[in-house]
Amino acid sequence: MSFEISCSCQHNELVLNGPVIMRFICHCLICQNVYQAPYADVVVAWKNDVITTKFQSIDFKKFRMPPAVNRGICIQCKKPVYGYLKSYVKHDLAFIPAQNFKDSSLLPEPCLHEFYHRAVSPVADDLPKYYGYMHSMFGLSKALLKNIYTADNA
Repeated sequence: MSFEISCSCQHNELVLNGPVIMRFICHCLICQNVYQAPYADVVVAWKNDVITTKFQSIDFKKFRMPPAVNRGICIQCKKPVYGYLKSYVKHDLAFIPAQNFKDSSLLPEPCLHEFYHRAVSPVADDLPKYYGYMHSMFGLSKALLKNIYTADNA
């Protein structure tokens, strides 16, 4: 499946030519700052499947010590385009804001909340909510590995 992606000003356009591994909600302080929102709705895919279709003007930077997501911000609109994380599982992982997908109705529903102790306002849903750094990393890693395993054996 192919998904069209762009930042809010459409200065950066990409295509995801591969599967969505999973989707989750992050309430960490970095996401709140970068997204300028109470949380980030994030889609995970393989970085190798993210292809540039229009000239890129993205500033990539890390906001904490490694391991850390290298977050790409559009130089023009100052909004997140996508980020990536070095992975030792298969390929590097891409983290793409769900709002950047042209047709977000094709995306799976989020499967969890991480860093929920940083939630600005409670979210009323039945998704698992992970509190604290270690608990959040464990929950995200568990879901990620489960989804990678499921996708590889489908």
